[in-house]
Amino acid sequence: MRNSTAFFSIPARKFFAVSLCTWLLFFSASCVQAQAPLRVGISEFADFSINEPIIGATIQALEKELGAENVSSAVYSVEMLQTLAKEGELDLILSSAGTYRRLAIEGAGVRDIATVASERAPNPNYADGSIFFTLASRQDILTVEDLQGKRISANHTYAFSGWQTAVRELMLRGIDDYESFFGSVLFQGHDMTKVVHAVRAGIADAGIVRACFLEDMGMDLSEFRILGAKTSDGKIACEHSTDLYPNWTLSTLPSTPPEISRRIASAVFSMPALEHDLRWGIATDFRAIDELFLNLKIGPYEYLREFSLRRFIDQYSGVLLVFATLVVMLIFHAVRTQILVRRRTQQLVEANARERALEAEAVQASERLAVVERAGIIGQMSSIIAHELRQPLASVQLMVFGLLRRFENGIDNKDVTIKTLEKIAHQNERASEIVNQVRSYAKGNRARSAQDICPVVLAAVAEVKKTMRGSRAQIDCKIDYAGPIVLEVNALEIELIVINLVRNAISANKDRENTRILVEVSEDELGPFIRISDNGALISDEDWQQILSSTRYSAHRQGLGLGLLIVRSITEDMGGRVVFSRPNSGGLCVLVRLIAPENNSEISEGTFSTSSPR
Repeated sequence: MRNSTAFFSIPARKFFAVSLCTWLLFFSASCVQAQAPLRVGISEFADFSINEPIIGATIQALEKELGAENVSSAVYSVEMLQTLAKEGELDLILSSAGTYRRLAIEGAGVRDIATVASERAPNPNYADGSIFFTLASRQDILTVEDLQGKRISANHTYAFSGWQTAVRELMLRGIDDYESFFGSVLFQGHDMTKVVHAVRAGIADAGIVRACFLEDMGMDLSEFRILGAKTSDGKIACEHSTDLYPNWTLSTLPSTPPEISRRIASAVFSMPALEHDLRWGIATDFRAIDELFLNLKIGPYEYLREFSLRRFIDQYSGVLLVFATLVVMLIFHAVRTQILVRRRTQQLVEANARERALEAEAVQASERLAVVERAGIIGQMSSIIAHELRQPLASVQLMVFGLLRRFENGIDNKDVTIKTLEKIAHQNERASEIVNQVRSYAKGNRARSAQDICPVVLAAVAEVKKTMRGSRAQIDCKIDYAGPIVLEVNALEIELIVINLVRNAISANKDRENTRILVEVSEDELGPFIRISDNGALISDEDWQQILSSTRYSAHRQGLGLGLLIVRSITEDMGGRVVFSRPNSGGLCVLVRLIAPENNSEISEGTFSTSSPR
């Protein structure tokens, strides 16, 4: 019996082997294609846009061309879309032209395929932009320049037409420092309707939204004033305040095979026009977007905001040759200098010896200075004792005087006498506490413990009211916090702070009628605080500068003397801070931060927002 291989001639066997390999390669490619569908990333566009229908229609066209199982699409935020594109996790993206150009400049290898056109913007090069708007009733905001210092509502810093094209318009108008032009910016996130609602509700003075957005929402434009409106010149059929930029763009990435990119282009350009003549076209001019990123120094040009080697090379490449020559000369100079260094080594050794001698003299001088400082501290403590003992001693003197008059007039009331003596004993104990407290300061012992400061402040205010002889001031105390405010404090220190500040306010307004002093205890994101404010007269700029001059806490305004020095000393010893502000309505506000915030720059003189009590 002949071997079965004899039935296959050599040419036949070669043909069979080639056919088998070809079939295996085809099968492998099919498997890979089935396992790796086209990954389409869609930018998270704002709602209410006539362009929206083209998203779903484009996905359907791609599924029809490549097969539904070979197309995978998802919507991402602008930031996430850029991240995934750079990491090679996407094959096709549908985004704003700004996102496309940012990826292109940053070297993501992205290439545009098509750009949206419509009856509203038939030329896809001029279809996107921003508007500045405010309520028509706002007569104080008539131009874009009137927005300086105002509260603005917008999407987010990544939003192309919801923020970036608007701030570039400011630069084109000569406003280079656009970041400090507005008083504040309230970023609302992706939902652009929140921008409009913020303006209508009075939360923001004006807003920034995409061009045509108000029309797409169906808003009554008579309710709003478009700031800096530009003529369309037939490019776009809606209101806009900025230059116009290319429309939404479909772009491919390096991971997409060229044949697939060709089929994608064929599919989208073959799509029938949708409502509003919505279709895919070709944008030919993206230069305005590139200039936007360069002008604003964002995205691929963000490095221009800070000095870096890359920025140095870009800006000063013309002098690098000269610099290299100087380096060679410096090397030669360094060799020469090394020789001189050796010659002067001995001189440096001698100089070092003289420096050590000077350091020894400096230590002795520091010791003498410490003695002088201790003497100064003793003087300050003496002043504190004299200042703080005045009140309890005055109270004791007053009550003793009252008892003597009662005895001289033959009035003998045992209960009244006992109560008066008890008050005298209480004031004596208070004087003793003050002395002990000052002595503990000298020993470095503050004897602080965890306790609620609210009842301590109330007790201090009550103590001041008892001693307000002849004063017409009304003192109110407000605890603006639901629960206790527990801190590591010394109760007497808190009392000293409150008593001194309230007495200062009384003294400063002793000649005024209807004086009101408000003591508030509350807590905010920066921590707990005590605030004492009065409704005194407006403080002039000259007086204000005097208040902030010198020690910044003692001043020429009546009532701010040693008492405030004590307040400052106690507060800073606890790790807090004292801040002055002058309300527009008049008077003075003193804010005592019992715990210093992490960022002290958040608290500064004259900036604390408050209104004096009325």
